[in-house]
Amino acid sequence: MKPEVKKFLKDAKEKFTKEYGKESMTTLDSKENWSKVTDWLSTQSLALDYAIGRPGLPAGRITEIVGRAQTGKTLLGIHLLKETQRKGGVAVLIDTETAYDPEWARRLGLNTDSVVLLQPETLEDVFEWQEKLIKLIRKESSKVLITMVTDSIAATPTRQELEKGHQEGKKLMGTHARQISQSFRQILRMIGQERIVMVYINQQKEKIGTFFQTQYRTLGGAAVEFAASVRLEIRYKGRLIDKSNKIPYGISTRIVVVKNRLAPPYREADVDLLFNGGIDIGHSALPVAVATGVVAPKGGGWFELGGEKLQLGELKKKLVEPKMLEEIREKAGLRWKEK
Repeated sequence: MKPEVKKFLKDAKEKFTKEYGKESMTTLDSKENWSKVTDWLSTQSLALDYAIGRPGLPAGRITEIVGRAQTGKTLLGIHLLKETQRKGGVAVLIDTETAYDPEWARRLGLNTDSVVLLQPETLEDVFEWQEKLIKLIRKESSKVLITMVTDSIAATPTRQELEKGHQEGKKLMGTHARQISQSFRQILRMIGQERIVMVYINQQKEKIGTFFQTQYRTLGGAAVEFAASVRLEIRYKGRLIDKSNKIPYGISTRIVVVKNRLAPPYREADVDLLFNGGIDIGHSALPVAVATGVVAPKGGGWFELGGEKLQLGELKKKLVEPKMLEEIREKAGLRWKEK
């Protein structure tokens, strides 16, 4: 930068901040930059973190998880709460569908005793309670990680819808989307630069009479899609069936990063979701281990790890070991090093 330009910008910043406040004008690398990510939350799937292209989901931003029914959206949300607990943070589940099963969550490894559960009735309550809870937690600790998973934003009626009922029909069209859009403008400002991960789960439904365009749409308009920095779309691939008894024990999914403001979008991750175990960690780590050179495929179902030849089942057991996962994460550039 030329000296005269540098001097001009310095003078402009002094005048600007004096009139409009300290954080009104800054640089992208400055600590005052509200859009700077202060932390990351791993999805507990190495393949998915690798597809996102960063150590996980960004704090201080909004993430939307979308998908059709029974594709594992809630399961992924539980893994995010588990990771929050592992990092010593506050895990908050906003269950507007009143369909949360604590026994199933415990089987997935979630410590349900320390999860804050909120069950608001309306969309306005969701955002008001979020704001109130954040302020209460921040009074006690200004730095603790907070993860809020809302399941789901599509199932939550507005106060207008609740008061007037279904008889009003078309008169209430658009109220849901308008309320989301209005509330997100406040939420985004509140969580900026904070160690707060906001996750909203949304449903996809089929469009009627569509043949040559996108067949699915998300509920609540495009408000969540516009506000989200990361948008994950979960697609069902098929069932995982035990060959010995023909009983399904999980599903195979493909998660596409359809929006990403922090890394290249449209990358994919194949993730197996087990009904009683959650994400198959070994299966998820394998493609990243191969891509980073930690594991070398040798053909015929054999792999080489550290000079040792292993079959797939043995390799998966090795890949779930904490030290091995950290090594793969390091080589993939998925470790968060705060500057």
